Amino acid sequence: MNPENPDADRVAANGLDDRIAKARASGERHRPSLDDGGDDPGIESAMSFGMRAGAQFVSAVVLGGGLGWAIDRWLGTRPFGMLILMVLSFIAAMANVWRSMSKAVDVATETALAAEKSGAAEKSAASGDRVTEEIDGKSS
Repeated sequence: MNPENPDADRVAANGLDDRIAKARASGERHRPSLDDGGDDPGIESAMSFGMRAGAQFVSAVVLGGGLGWAIDRWLGTRPFGMLILMVLSFIAAMANVWRSMSKAVDVATETALAAEKSGAAEKSAASGDRVTEEIDGKSS
């Protein structure tokens, strides 16, 4: 808020209200594209997947180590329980990440094949080749 000119804030707020009302009335949603500085949704999805896999991996190892530490304190077998459970939780975390990655690759492959088939059926051979190149990441 501007103490020198309180009317300036009111005018700015009214202008914003008018622009919001106009945008809502048009019914069109703004979707940022790569051309206007927006992010690629594929990158966001991949980042989300990577962060989730990393968090699952770390939490499994920490949980295994904590459980092993608790068992060691209870049974007095320090440090064998913690080491064994940390190794087992590390192996389980790797298997979980591998399984998740395999699922993601399978889904991406199925999606790419479906896009390629629909592109080839609806478009000419030249545009079908372009779809295949985009899927393979060869287009510039």
